[in-house]
Amino acid sequence: LSYCVEHAFAAQKASEILEAYPDCPTAFASELIKMHGLNKDMGIESTLAILHVHPNPRENELSLSIEKAQRGLDHIWSLKTSAGSVIVTLMPFSGVAGGEGSIARINKFLESRFGIELGSGVINANTTQIVASVSPAEHLRELMKLEGIDGRA
Repeated sequence: LSYCVEHAFAAQKASEILEAYPDCPTAFASELIKMHGLNKDMGIESTLAILHVHPNPRENELSLSIEKAQRGLDHIWSLKTSAGSVIVTLMPFSGVAGGEGSIARINKFLESRFGIELGSGVINANTTQIVASVSPAEHLRELMKLEGIDGRA
């Protein structure tokens, strides 16, 4: 019962994110709210990452491959923008080292499969830690701003 109440509360609180980013999946927004609350109440770390695939002939293939390479615990929001494909990943229970490790793993995957490195101008990556003093919607805004993306519909 408490799980249902927690989920309903998170879905209601997710409205701030969904108003700012109408294309954001409700499940992603709700999980971000939950992880933000766990950080605030218990100090549990989580990380947000953004992978920006710039327009190129293999953009769709690269984006889909990156999505499939994510951990099972991660929550993914994929969107298309005029600046390319964007994959925002919520990594619950992952601190700085976990976020950096995930980016390194994806970089190794991209190098071996496509011969492309993160930061090469084809794909960029950035991460941020979820902290209680910054709202979940502001975390998304800051992360997208690092890539020069608005992320709004």
